[in-house]
Amino acid sequence: VVIQENTYIFHRIMMFLFLSNKKFLLFLCSLWLARASVHALMAPPLVVHTAIGFLAGSSGAIAAYPIDYVKSQLQTEKGREKWNGGWEAARDIVQEGGPFALYRGVMVNIVGVAPEKTIKLGVNSYLRNAITASATFCATGCLPLGGEIVAGGIAGMTQVIVTNPLEVVKVRMQTSQMTIGEVLSQMKSLADVYEGVEACVVRDAVFSAALFPLYAHAKVAIATTLIASMSGGEAAAVNGDGGAVAAATFWANLIAGSVAAAPAAFIATPADVVKTRMQQAKVEEDDVAPSSTGTTTQATPSSSSSQRQMRPTVAFSTTLNYRTSKPPSLLSAEPSSSSRQEKNKPTSSDGGFLGVASDIIANEGPVVLFSGWAERVVRSVPQFGVTLAVFDVLTTMAIHRGMLPLETLS
Repeated sequence: VVIQENTYIFHRIMMFLFLSNKKFLLFLCSLWLARASVHALMAPPLVVHTAIGFLAGSSGAIAAYPIDYVKSQLQTEKGREKWNGGWEAARDIVQEGGPFALYRGVMVNIVGVAPEKTIKLGVNSYLRNAITASATFCATGCLPLGGEIVAGGIAGMTQVIVTNPLEVVKVRMQTSQMTIGEVLSQMKSLADVYEGVEACVVRDAVFSAALFPLYAHAKVAIATTLIASMSGGEAAAVNGDGGAVAAATFWANLIAGSVAAAPAAFIATPADVVKTRMQQAKVEEDDVAPSSTGTTTQATPSSSSSQRQMRPTVAFSTTLNYRTSKPPSLLSAEPSSSSRQEKNKPTSSDGGFLGVASDIIANEGPVVLFSGWAERVVRSVPQFGVTLAVFDVLTTMAIHRGMLPLETLS
């Protein structure tokens, strides 16, 4: 009876306020409109994914770009012939152009980070959830290793739509003195935009197929170990400490991403070398002029053309002596003018991925396919450690704030 009387009194009070106090009514309407506006202005999941991918990818790309720059230099013929070690080469680059010379072409890389990481990370997450939900693979709803590899491989392949044009611009800027405008002016057709796409597909598919499964398993194992070590061997002791769990999870993701990136980068190096050869800046025909004896010699560049000639290509080296990695037949005698011209000519991409790979093996030896492997691993370890850790942290924050569905983080 008391409850009914209180409810009746409450209703009477509310009716009185609605009918007699227009300001109160307007206040309630304003609250309702504000709440509706907040929901209407909430970013759709695609925008949230793009923002997270951009922030995560940019942080990793900027940190590792100088190593990527030097790695691309190493994978050209002139880079292997001119420089014996990367530290020496990096020192010369900094002395000649300052520390920012190591960031040549970085803006192209950053611009491509948002769509690239959105596609790669988004497709991998979607396919992992789809495969997990499929009873065909596992009756208990688990994700088999084969499904993880397939999801990662497809994610790597799909990102090539965006990454290949940006890779062409970046590699040509890294292997020449051309500006971004000059590089873009050379890309007159779709074939030019997607030059070396076969190698890019192979590289990204192999890399992602190895990276994501390794990362998914490593982050769970490392997080469990870290949490247990923080509580003296009892993981349950820190379950109530959200800050400690969050910190342990972040460091576990950072370490797991770094550990997973190392082998993935190594096994994808041959395809990356072929891609660089197919996409590198080409020597212009004006640079080669006929001599009076009928043989072709290198023309003396003018002041304007000398600024565009191919810069000395450089790279770090920790284990291989790239200067003497040519077959003995190419090192035994002083080459003639015609052979020097052939040696200085970039590898032709007309034969496609297999043709360029075969040409490298036949003329320079199979070890050249792993040129820059150390630089690629050193670059990928911090880049993907930071990228994957930041991506998971930002995704978790977005889920907690209702900006993404719970199943997004897998």
